[in-house]
Amino acid sequence: MRFNRGFFFSYSVFFLTVFAAWFPYLGFSDDSVSESDVAVETKAKVSTVRIAGGNLSRSGAGSGFFIEPDKVVTNLHVVLEPGPIYVRQDGNKEIWSVEGVLGYDMDNDLAILKISGPGIPLPLADSDTVRVDDILYASGYPGGGDYKFTKGVLHESNPKENLFETTVVTSAGSSGGPMLNIDGEVVGICVGGSELYSYAIVSNVLRTLLLLQHGEQHEVIPIIDWFKKEDVRAYSLYQRAKRKHNLNEFSGAIVDLNESITLAPSFVRSTAERAHLHSHLGDLEVIQERMIKARKHYEDALRDYTDAIRMTPEDDVAYHRRGHMYAHYGKAEADQENVGVAKKQYEASLVDYNRAISLDPAFDANYAGRGVVRYWFGELYAEQDDMVAARKLYQESINDFNEAIRLNPIEDQHYNGRSWVKFLFGQLIEEEGNFFASKEYFKDAMIDSDKAIELDSKVAHSYYNRGAVKASLGLYKSAIDDFDVALELEPDYKKAYTDRGQAKVELGQLEDAKVDSLKAKQCIGQGVVSVEEIDRSAEEMILVPGGAYEMGSKQSYAAPVHTVYVDAFYIDAFEVTNAQFKKFIDANPEWRKGNIDRKYHNGRYLRLWDGDNYPAGKGNHPVVYVSWYAAMAYASWVGKRLPTEAEWEKAARGGVVGERYVWGDGRDPNKSNYGYYDTNTLPVGSFLPNGFGLYDMGGNVWELCLDEYDKDYYKVSPKENPLCGDMVMGVLLVDFLGVSTRRVSRGGSWNSPGPAQTADRGRGLPSNTNGWVGFRCVRDGIQFID
Repeated sequence: MRFNRGFFFSYSVFFLTVFAAWFPYLGFSDDSVSESDVAVETKAKVSTVRIAGGNLSRSGAGSGFFIEPDKVVTNLHVVLEPGPIYVRQDGNKEIWSVEGVLGYDMDNDLAILKISGPGIPLPLADSDTVRVDDILYASGYPGGGDYKFTKGVLHESNPKENLFETTVVTSAGSSGGPMLNIDGEVVGICVGGSELYSYAIVSNVLRTLLLLQHGEQHEVIPIIDWFKKEDVRAYSLYQRAKRKHNLNEFSGAIVDLNESITLAPSFVRSTAERAHLHSHLGDLEVIQERMIKARKHYEDALRDYTDAIRMTPEDDVAYHRRGHMYAHYGKAEADQENVGVAKKQYEASLVDYNRAISLDPAFDANYAGRGVVRYWFGELYAEQDDMVAARKLYQESINDFNEAIRLNPIEDQHYNGRSWVKFLFGQLIEEEGNFFASKEYFKDAMIDSDKAIELDSKVAHSYYNRGAVKASLGLYKSAIDDFDVALELEPDYKKAYTDRGQAKVELGQLEDAKVDSLKAKQCIGQGVVSVEEIDRSAEEMILVPGGAYEMGSKQSYAAPVHTVYVDAFYIDAFEVTNAQFKKFIDANPEWRKGNIDRKYHNGRYLRLWDGDNYPAGKGNHPVVYVSWYAAMAYASWVGKRLPTEAEWEKAARGGVVGERYVWGDGRDPNKSNYGYYDTNTLPVGSFLPNGFGLYDMGGNVWELCLDEYDKDYYKVSPKENPLCGDMVMGVLLVDFLGVSTRRVSRGGSWNSPGPAQTADRGRGLPSNTNGWVGFRCVRDGIQFID
């Protein structure tokens, strides 16, 4: 799958520079190193430098290289994060100070630094001479650590973005390092990488910057003064906003972009990024069926895109992006059956794509984008029974994808797009009664899906498309196989669950179909688990295997990261609900709201309950306003206990290593109930479970644990089955009413402004009750080593 997809190439480049370049260097195997490889590495190593900030003990921000004896080139984002203080090399005791900045290019992420020097410069090649499959090398200091040198070839040149796409493997910290040809000449500057490719800014952009710097005899701007320049500050804020956007920290990203635009109104990237962010937020609100909020974001995006076009009126990508936003706006209105508004948005989208194509008729993504709009528009006409208009738009869409494929025959998503519109055309013809012709369209759609999968077998959408086509042909078992693969690749693929469920209905697998229907709703946080399932899971529980894992994080309250072994245990799949807790107080009158001893709560025990009855309609919500004492009493009554903090974190991680949140590294409001959409508890199991099958481990309510809270406990924690506090577990479970020290809670809640990281820790007195704190239970399990 080529990277040239998805309408936002230049947006994604920043994502690559910051996040996707985490893949380790592969280096050379002993039998892959040629004499020319060694010669280039020898030449590169003496000129490549590590650029670092802060103090000498820090690992460094990135890489760079000497282009003249006293000048080093690097990426602009390296200079800004955290700002260079010195330059050094492996094995070289000399440390060069950064005297200032000689030149910089905000559009191409380049900076030229004046160094106390001298160093050995690398020659600059003409990047226009580089051809596909030419051997290339990357030189740099990934992770601020040891020097690395890797080899690959040029996969594709992208003149529109001044980028090379290569198979050279790079990783974070190599940004700013040189990309060299077989003669040891610089043909590009490393700027990031993805799972498949790495990227480099072409050297001719640097050549232009050097000529400009020499021609205008630029003075050196001291680094402190340079940081204060308004355009530099604007770029830094833009960069920070991109990072936040990619982590789904939306509000913070908008704040940064607002400030960036205020500082530099003509810096089009900030305006375009804010437009993209509003467009993305609009799409998220549509998923949650909040159209009023969605329309506000779409309108804000429209204003920013229009401003970006005003600043760059001959840039086809600017029209492409606005056309993409109009299309999504139209699709959202079409789904709401606002036909007139949807048509207006689709028509505006086509105008923008037509303009983009007129500005760059050789850019395949422009045709693919227009193809999508046309088949969405065709679907709208088909739903209005205007089959003539629908047929015309479907055929025009196929023509667009044909052209996109002609221009770029190895882009899998073009085949996916053509596959889907042929599928839609087949459905339309089938509805008209022409079954023979419809089957031919379905078969052609299958061929395109097969081709997409051949080009990239790791794209969930390709398998979903093929599964949908197979289902239309009555091949339900084979369709389910494709939906299964799609869900393995993308576990929260809502339509794959929906369509797999429908295929199972056709095969008479009704119970399994109900499960898929529920999972489809859980993909967007709207799942409703039956009372019977909640009670059944409380009896059966989930087995978490015994074994070691890395507990904690680098955050001060959860540091240090340390290896912990815990025995196998069983844990509730769901948080304890109001309905379950009512059974407890009905059987144990001393824990009822009117009877509980004042020592065991803070005056707000079961605050929302009406006597012994929970709030109407909230039986499947987690019980809140319940103290640690009451949680312990409930657990004892059902023959269980609260989890230790170490057990809770192992369970929450779901068998996944190193992720920041329960579901991954980025914030995602469709993964849990935290302070983004909702302002109170949701029914347990509203979202998809983690890898162990546990629900709401990253939101809804903070969950109480056995442990006493000690911020420094991880520094002295036992390696096996740790439990913080003076009591051993057996005594604690019996004498819990005598506890007075603060207890740990984990997981975050509905009122957390952002999702709690898996290692985040809360604390509170055992008598505390709050509307955002609940619990789930565990019991000891068999020994089962993972």
